[in-house]
This record gives sequence, structure tokens and C-alpha cells, in this order.
Amino acid sequence: MALAIWADSPDVPATVCFDARLRGEGGSTDDYSGQAGWDAGIHFSGLRDLASKLTGGANLPSHVCGNAWFNCAPAGAGQVTRLAINAHGLPGQLYVNGQNATPLTAANINDYVSDLKCIGFALAPEATVILMGCIAGQGPKGTQLLQALQKVWPGRTIVAFVTVGFQNPDKMYRSGQGCTEPGMRDTISLFPTMTGRQAFATYDPLWTNFLNLPWASETSPGAKIIRNGVLVAQPSFDPTK
Repeated sequence: MALAIWADSPDVPATVCFDARLRGEGGSTDDYSGQAGWDAGIHFSGLRDLASKLTGGANLPSHVCGNAWFNCAPAGAGQVTRLAINAHGLPGQLYVNGQNATPLTAANINDYVSDLKCIGFALAPEATVILMGCIAGQGPKGTQLLQALQKVWPGRTIVAFVTVGFQNPDKMYRSGQGCTEPGMRDTISLFPTMTGRQAFATYDPLWTNFLNLPWASETSPGAKIIRNGVLVAQPSFDPTK
């Protein structure tokens, strides 16, 4: 069983739906409400909680196992083929325990390595992990974070962004369910200088423009990608490469 899981950290603006299929119906094409291709949504309080939920601590939506009435059993070892970790970021930093806690960096990765290895246990050998955090992949520090994670998760493809991400909970809201569709938009901004209200005023008018505001993925312009220890994609506009 292959699984694509979208995981939200404590203080991101969107609240992904448990059944993370687009519109809860398995839409195969991205639209203005969200990004297609995800199976399940998880909310985690910190990296240890995410590791626990990915290794047997969280049931899965009923559609995963074809059960019309009850949730499915948790994922087994090596079943997660795609994982999005949606958390705030800064260059080379991912706030996996919330913005009031010390972020994950290349320098302190040993403090998190036990939980990261547990997450690796859930990942398929060919899995892709996407750090859905603003500018977490930016510059040399971003590259160092990817390199450090690659050592913990060998063989996996790891993606981070050199650009600011944007989520619009109102536009992503799934009617009647109190949650949002999965996804983050990749902007052209390199610096998170705007307040939440300013970002909304800037990017909300572009919401229907996929050219200037695509859903963030390994194919969007701001993606930096490492695979087998090699940077296979690095935006030309990445500051001080």
C-alpha cells in the first residue's frame, strides 16, 4: 500500500482534512481549492508526535483500505511514499515543534535524529519528503539542512523551497467539514517581510493564477531538491547559493 500523507505542524494557517484527497473525492488534478494526490492528513504537536503517528499511532481514512464504515489501521513500515511536513521555516530552519520552540537545523539535527529515524522507518525506500516551510531550503543553510536530512533518510528525495509559501484557509476550506484541502502555493518572494494581512492582500488576488502562484511541489520554481546526496534541482535565484 502506497500512501501520500500531508502533515500539519501546530501553528500553520491551514488545517488539513483527515481524508486529504482533493475535495474528499480523489480528484486527480489540482484546482483552486487545493493540491491533488494526497491520501491522508495528520496534525502533529511536534516532531516526536509526527514520528509516533507515522509509525502506528494514527489510523488512516476509510478510503485507504476500502472500508466504507470505519477508519483503517495505521500505516505499516515503508508504506509512506510521499510526505509533506507543513511547518514554518527560515533559511536552513524548520519549526517542527512550533515557532516558540527551537527549529530543526543541520547543526542540531542530532537532537532530533531519533525521531527522524522513526519517520524514516515509515518511509518507502523511494519516498519523497517535502518540507512545506517558507524559505527553509534557501541559501547555503538550506542546502546544509537538506544534506543533513539526506544522511538520516538515505535514498529518499528531499525537497525544500527557497521562496515564501502561502496558504489561504478561506479559499482552501472544505465546505461543511471544518478543515482545508492540502497544499501550499509557491510565490516569487524570497523574503518573508510581510505580515499575514499584507501577504493576504498581495497573494489573494493571484489565487486563480497558477503561473505566478503554483501549488508548491518538486516541479514548482522555488524547489530545491536533493537525491542520493546530490542537488538535482536548485533555483537560479537562490540567494548566495
